Amino acid sequence: MRVAMLNRGEDEGGAGRAAHRLYRALRDSDIETYMIVRNKVSNDPNIIPPDNRFELSIIGRLQNRDNAVLRHYHNRDGNMPWTTARSISGAPRRAKKLKPDLIHLHWLGSFLSIEALRLFRQPIVWTMHDMCTLTGGCHYVCK
Repeated sequence: MRVAMLNRGEDEGGAGRAAHRLYRALRDSDIETYMIVRNKVSNDPNIIPPDNRFELSIIGRLQNRDNAVLRHYHNRDGNMPWTTARSISGAPRRAKKLKPDLIHLHWLGSFLSIEALRLFRQPIVWTMHDMCTLTGGCHYVCK
């Protein structure tokens, strides 16, 4: 079995650490596993970053703009973490090259939008580490 895991970062935040622990456990169990990420920090060849720096800079600029607008209109006091999702990361294209049997999604904020999921043809497992997917951006509802 070949698994492609998608997470914004290789080992950042709670979701990243959980995804990376699972990635290591699957690799240690001789399951062919890859992580497709926006932010790579290691030299692990099975962790696949964006194809180029241009892609990273565009995503970062758009995220900063979107988050600033949303904070202005939605979260004026700044106490609710908010992250947008973008589909220009090229993650579906990178996953397609791996020809996985299964896609396992983790934290996709500023990395992949829900609309991009239609590009995957494999079964998808999605571990939701916070409420971002349900709310459209805020990590946790604080009311």
